Amino acid sequence: MTQTLDLARPNSLPEDGTVGGTSPRRPRRTLFAALFIVLVASVSWGLSSIKIGDIVQDHNGPILVVGDSLVVQATQALRSWNLPSTPIMPEGGSGSAPCDWNTGYVDPISGDHLKFSTTFQRIHPAAVVFAFTGNPGLEPRITGCVNSSRNYTIAALLASYREALTEMATYASKHGAAVYLSATPPRNPATPAGTYLGSAGNKEYGFNGVPALNELYKSIARSKVGTSLHWTYDPYPAEYVSTKNLTWRMTERCRPWNAVVCAQGVVEVRSGGLDAIHLDPGGSGAVLYAIGLVKLPLDEMSGSGSSNPILSALAPGN
Repeated sequence: MTQTLDLARPNSLPEDGTVGGTSPRRPRRTLFAALFIVLVASVSWGLSSIKIGDIVQDHNGPILVVGDSLVVQATQALRSWNLPSTPIMPEGGSGSAPCDWNTGYVDPISGDHLKFSTTFQRIHPAAVVFAFTGNPGLEPRITGCVNSSRNYTIAALLASYREALTEMATYASKHGAAVYLSATPPRNPATPAGTYLGSAGNKEYGFNGVPALNELYKSIARSKVGTSLHWTYDPYPAEYVSTKNLTWRMTERCRPWNAVVCAQGVVEVRSGGLDAIHLDPGGSGAVLYAIGLVKLPLDEMSGSGSSNPILSALAPGN
């Protein structure tokens, strides 16, 4: 069964040309003559059957999504969508932080050397989405990240994030790309910030998903350099897997495309248990998070105003 769905803006965001309390958006560039999304719902394929297609548009370049393990979780969905003139290029590194990407680091899983400027020059994106949830970083001696071998302060983490994100965003802007700072989904309240009991039953330490991160992203967008270069704080990625106030929610209502994993009208979108930040292993949260990551860049590229896009069928619950 194929469903063609109209695009509608979520009712939980302002209609006054601001996003999440940021400064007014940059002047929009006309990209799409028309845009609609086709969802292919299949009992046998389930979540993997979602497709975005039938795009009529002018060429304007790729959207580069850079982030940590939540971007890794969303990668399959992002890569599966058919956007021929605006390819979506997810580049995620599990456990990574902005400081890793800014300086360059070796991904411990793939063994690849990952660096933002190198990735940018390979892809030449029209827009860059930064999506980080609060990891301290992987290689502090090389990248200047906070040293996670001992307890660190939230202030130290935020300072590291501010420095690296500002440098990468400035690089992107000076090379012609629009910049979006994605809100992190909220932290699991069962895992208090700082020291907590992790999913393996061991004591862990961290600040993933704390509200201070989103306040930081807002402040970077509102900074002098952020304002002059038109950076945007984007609440959508977090909102699509949480409440409209960006507080914790384990489930979202079912949609036609995830009916195969629906139970009593809801599906899990977060890992839960003693996992601090991750999306559910079933994939519903990954798809919603993926949609949130690219919704605003596509919306602003379309130049269609505040009444345009998101799938009303996929809008977050209120």
